[in-house]
Amino acid sequence: MLLSFTAAGVCAIECKATQIAGSALLFTGAEWSTIPDRPSLRATTALTIEMWIRPDIFGNLTRVLQKGDGQEVTSDRAYEMEVSPPLHPDAFAVHCFSGSPTGWTTTTANAVSGLGEWTHLAATYDSVGGRVRMYLNGVLRVEGVNTTGGVPIHEPIRASTYPIYLGCFNGTLLFFRGALDEVRIWTLARTPTEIGAHFDRAIDPQSAGLVGYWKFDEALGTQAIVDATLFHNDGYLGSASQNTNADPLRFKSGVPLRPACDGELTGDFAVDDADFVQFLSAYVVLLCDDLGMPLDCPADLNRDGVVDDADFVIFGQSYDDLVCP
Repeated sequence: MLLSFTAAGVCAIECKATQIAGSALLFTGAEWSTIPDRPSLRATTALTIEMWIRPDIFGNLTRVLQKGDGQEVTSDRAYEMEVSPPLHPDAFAVHCFSGSPTGWTTTTANAVSGLGEWTHLAATYDSVGGRVRMYLNGVLRVEGVNTTGGVPIHEPIRASTYPIYLGCFNGTLLFFRGALDEVRIWTLARTPTEIGAHFDRAIDPQSAGLVGYWKFDEALGTQAIVDATLFHNDGYLGSASQNTNADPLRFKSGVPLRPACDGELTGDFAVDDADFVQFLSAYVVLLCDDLGMPLDCPADLNRDGVVDDADFVIFGQSYDDLVCP
């Protein structure tokens, strides 16, 4: 059956990317979250850490994510991410630790946005390929091939049995001030192409190598933070699941997260007949600023403020692919 569509009209609004992020966590300088240790979180030969981060202050060293005891290089430290590391007041840093005194690696990238603005931060470590990389908003910013001790990267990351802390150093120091959302941990090194293509898109929780995916979309007042992956690496706000004294606040996220791929409108990571029905319903409404258009105008795939033939062409291409990449 041949479908023919004709669209008319213009849209005078500024069209924004569809935002599907729910809630985020706000840290004001005395809160943190805890994710208990589990074997699946003990990255070894390779690692990717991703998060959306909104620093509310630069210049003071703060720990955003930590797995390990945070003590000496040869102690039980595995991987960490920081804001404003020493000598880099407006930057982010990642640390990865192996079992040897010279095997630990630090990589630092200057921030690309200001205070109160969301940035996607990603870091990868590949002991086989001998690379550590850091990305900001999907763009590779820095790459290293040697450890901090000057020897080529080749050692696996230490398999620390300590929990993951979000927002501080071991619940005692280096408290982060700002917001976090969409924290993901992979036990593989995502490629530059993968980081660039998917940093601002939803990810299928069943993706290979994804061992932790915390969206922070639980109901207000909920103590748990749920891991969306099959590993169920759930955690909790604060220092204990029944103690609310150190809990960060939940608030509406400002992360510009898009669906997994163009045309994917129902959240099932496939472009199928259900998405086609939703697309047609938006197509009939036409204008993004019409009261009948779904929130955020999700079918406006080319972001021009109107759902028209150009969007139908994009949708058709995704519909042919069926499954999001």
